[in-house]
Amino acid sequence: MTQLTNLDTTDLTDWLTRVTQTIDRSLRDPVRTEAAAALRAGLHETKVSLHVLTQLALLEDCLRVAHLALEADGIIEDVELTRITDLVGIAAPRFFAVLPHYEAFGDGATTPAEVVQFLRLHRADTGPFGFASSDHWRGLHLARRVEQHTRNASPLREHERMLARVMDEVFSGRASEVERSARRRLRDLFEPTPTSGLDPRAVAFCRPDGPEVFASIAHGSQIHDRDAFDVESIHADARDIFHRQVERATTPEQHSRGFGRTLLLLGDSGAGKTHLLRALRTQTHSGRRGYVGYMQMTSEVGDYGRYVLRNLIDSLERPYDPPALSESGLMYLSNAVAEGRADIPRDALEMLRAAELSPDQLDSVIGTMIDHVVRTDGLAHLETDLLHALFLLQRRDPALQRRVVKFLRCESLGGHDRKMLGGLTPRDQPEDPLRTIRQLGTIMYELSDAALVVLVDQIEDTIPDGQTATRIQQAFDNLRAVSDSVPSAVVVIACLTDVYDAIKPKLSKSVVDRLELDPAPVRLASLRETPEIEQMLVKRLENLYSAFDVPWRDDEPYYPFTSQQIEAVNRLRARDCLAKFREFHTACIAAHAIVAAPGTATTLPELRFPVLVPPPRPLPVEPAQHATPLPLPPLPPPPPPEPRLNAQLERAWNDALVAAADLPDAEDDAGILALIDEGLRAAAYEHGTPITVARESKQLVITGDRLSRRIVEMCNRGAQGGRLGTQLEALRKRATGDTIPFAIRSSDWKFRPKTRISEQVGELLAAGGRIVVVEEHDLRAIVAARVLATANPPGFADWWRASKKLAALRFIRELLDLDRVPAAPPAPAPAPAPLQLVSPPSRPTPVPTMPPPLRVSAPHVAFDPDRIRLGTTTTMRAEPIYLPLEQVKTHVAFLGTTGSGKTTAATRAAAQRP
Repeated sequence: MTQLTNLDTTDLTDWLTRVTQTIDRSLRDPVRTEAAAALRAGLHETKVSLHVLTQLALLEDCLRVAHLALEADGIIEDVELTRITDLVGIAAPRFFAVLPHYEAFGDGATTPAEVVQFLRLHRADTGPFGFASSDHWRGLHLARRVEQHTRNASPLREHERMLARVMDEVFSGRASEVERSARRRLRDLFEPTPTSGLDPRAVAFCRPDGPEVFASIAHGSQIHDRDAFDVESIHADARDIFHRQVERATTPEQHSRGFGRTLLLLGDSGAGKTHLLRALRTQTHSGRRGYVGYMQMTSEVGDYGRYVLRNLIDSLERPYDPPALSESGLMYLSNAVAEGRADIPRDALEMLRAAELSPDQLDSVIGTMIDHVVRTDGLAHLETDLLHALFLLQRRDPALQRRVVKFLRCESLGGHDRKMLGGLTPRDQPEDPLRTIRQLGTIMYELSDAALVVLVDQIEDTIPDGQTATRIQQAFDNLRAVSDSVPSAVVVIACLTDVYDAIKPKLSKSVVDRLELDPAPVRLASLRETPEIEQMLVKRLENLYSAFDVPWRDDEPYYPFTSQQIEAVNRLRARDCLAKFREFHTACIAAHAIVAAPGTATTLPELRFPVLVPPPRPLPVEPAQHATPLPLPPLPPPPPPEPRLNAQLERAWNDALVAAADLPDAEDDAGILALIDEGLRAAAYEHGTPITVARESKQLVITGDRLSRRIVEMCNRGAQGGRLGTQLEALRKRATGDTIPFAIRSSDWKFRPKTRISEQVGELLAAGGRIVVVEEHDLRAIVAARVLATANPPGFADWWRASKKLAALRFIRELLDLDRVPAAPPAPAPAPAPLQLVSPPSRPTPVPTMPPPLRVSAPHVAFDPDRIRLGTTTTMRAEPIYLPLEQVKTHVAFLGTTGSGKTTAATRAAAQRP
């Protein structure tokens, strides 16, 4: 992974905790005892735990790299010492706790003088964990021992990355031969002597535990995450037109016209419409140019206006631009209201965010802030009820947040809901959804200078029979109403070309004019040319190889694919190209070798992966106390569903998501835990990861053969008054070497810096705990899964296992470490007896563990005058990171009347100028 941020205490603590826990969980006797004895060698204190010794060993390696980097050019500068102050601050108290001669650092090393004093002492230290000790690189040796005995290379890879980051931090801004030589020596230390003639890329390509890089179908559930494989040259014309529409939507001239824009994207099946919509979402959010709502249209909707609003709010609940900005779009908008043009006093904001307030006091504080906003020049027209709801989000109270979302979705509110919302009137009238969308768009524009972007996918699903135009006319009318009433709106509609051409004569002329005039429809090319295919392939191979720290090489950019294979898919659909690549990849994995054709191996030696882990025992499944099991039909291995049936199941899933109701209240910890329990079992079943989930009081306890023991507790109490802090402190005490406590919350964990609650969150993380967010749309997905499984439509079982809807949820992936735990291979077909979706396969297949891939150095990259070198990646390839000069130009536009006959619009725009 590329890291461009400086080292700080948070980064270091997170890395140290994560790697230490992994090592501590991985080692078993007698290897564990041997490792502890090796680390204790030379210590007077023999009762130090392996957990503490591991931290000392890892930090000693980091300090050793820091010394080597500081002394590389013979001059130690103050700025270099500043760059490693946080590293010394982390190390000093830990050395004090174990090593008597560091008694001066009981309170750490925070001042420049203390940092220098600590480094001098460590530089001359000949004892255990000292720089002058004869036993060097204890942390690396320990991580390699873990890899050797468990085939888990993640601690070694993470430790190597951190050592590279330490050196890069000291060398920041310098690239002479001295620095290059030091980096080479560090890489030489990491790269073991090759033990065979195998190309490490071949080993990585044929490993069955690698990431899925050749998936050919984009799903709507992926739309909110960046696409690591996006090729910007594909559909470049559509991207450019969209960019211009968003830019125009946020100009005063466009806003004065009183209406937004609609862009129609037409393409054949497999042309990449959903891929493109995903890229447009990333393009908008990465540039901080707007707020994007995404929806898949369906034939089962009765009120399209309400459907559009609810999908918009669901989209705003997702992280705005992870990982750069992990707060939700709603929270980002709330911050814009609180910290934007209105210039609300800081002490008032701190009171709103942190003070323990009665309902009347809270209502008074927010009322004063709303008055401040609407009295600001140009903001008097903002809707006060929406401002009130957005200000409530600043409390970061899950109970308040759940009710704010209900209010924004125009759902009915009970008496208690209205009381918590300060008496806000529910918006449950037919005209309220469009009114809310319009008012949200106004707030986005006035306080964030942002567009409201609505991405509409698969609108052809509103025509179940391919003929009747009634529903698609209703859908178009509602989308037109959004663009007509929100001047800063850009509505993008994706539709199959043949469906649109067939239905166009049945649409009203006003709808057709809006769809086809200013801008004209964009017809997406379906067939990909060789240069585009090559870019698609390179991005995927880079991702696959980097997962195993194997460098991609620009002298053989498509290895192991040949030019003949690429030429064979020229002018095929992107979906078909990827399907061919996946077929070849699957054949290589099955053969443990690079094959010339499916089933035919080349002369390359076969890559045998030994099975070093015995088959796990079948695990019993404890029934959840509050959960309703998800019924699943028998799971014979049928052929993949037909495309039409797959589309029907995707539509049924979308319908179930929209209709999901009866969610537990935000204060109902037991009800939320019951849903989480249900989702965990189903996701583990999908992923092939056997687990046991048990209920203990107000917690879930998760165990598994490939999973460390973990405790999950809902932490939805308010931060004000210390209630949440008390809960976190109790959880922190449950953290041990073999148990990880998870604090799970229905709102984010972003508290103000230097507050007591933010310190308590840090203490939980430092002790080995983790924090997770479960959002309302996650709970809706679990309820939708239950509904769909109960209905059991034809082909459901095979589709469900393939689509992994619940295993894709972010909070479940974090709770079960699904991004670190490889999926089990498909189990044999079970006997035809009823199963439950929450049950693991009856006899999981053993999981093969892999030998470590060989590492080779990255190729030299020549100087490029058209790019700026920003730094290097922190993998052991130390690849350079460049920024094209084209991206740092400043463009200035001078706007005037167009002379196109739009006299009224031009006059209104001119009249607004001072």
